[in-house]
Amino acid sequence: MTLIAFDTSTPVMTATVCGAGTVQAEGPAQRELLPALERLLSQRGLGFGDVSAIGVGTGPGSFTSLRIGIATARGLVAAHGAELRPLSSLWALAQNIEAPRGLAVFDARRDEVFAALYEGGRAVFGPWVGAPAELPESCAGAVAAGDGSVRFRELLERIGIEIPPDEDPVHRIQGQALCRLAESADAVAPEAVLPEYLRSPDVT
Repeated sequence: MTLIAFDTSTPVMTATVCGAGTVQAEGPAQRELLPALERLLSQRGLGFGDVSAIGVGTGPGSFTSLRIGIATARGLVAAHGAELRPLSSLWALAQNIEAPRGLAVFDARRDEVFAALYEGGRAVFGPWVGAPAELPESCAGAVAAGDGSVRFRELLERIGIEIPPDEDPVHRIQGQALCRLAESADAVAPEAVLPEYLRSPDVT
């Protein structure tokens, strides 16, 4: 089975052909996503017609990028007949955290974060959006990852949250994590895969 997985919820897109390689790229998802997947598949002598299942991150995250990622996944399913498997972007990020309690934190702009606290393989808080200072006391003592934890490091550390160095790859969703989740995720109908926004769009 050839499985591909990708996430466009954050400014750093992650795309992977499971068992083959991963591309991480900063930039508009609509420009980077399909070429990245095509390159990874071609390196194995494969094309989209060889893909049997697609895992796609459903957020929370950027409105535009999430729509693009999910629309791309649906389009590939319609064109090639692969299964579609939705993945929580926060849970994918939390796979990086080697601690009993992991806090996945995305920068949500508006001085807010998207966050979820995981323990024992399940969410014990969130997914949630709000000001980082309003995170519950239960998050104290957790290890955090994500661009939101980097941006609000000083504030989060004051409330007892541990954060790895800014340059640590723990802060980016990794291809191996997407593959692990996609391998065990259930396939659903394409129309049932919806972006998880948690709030109304930013007004521009």
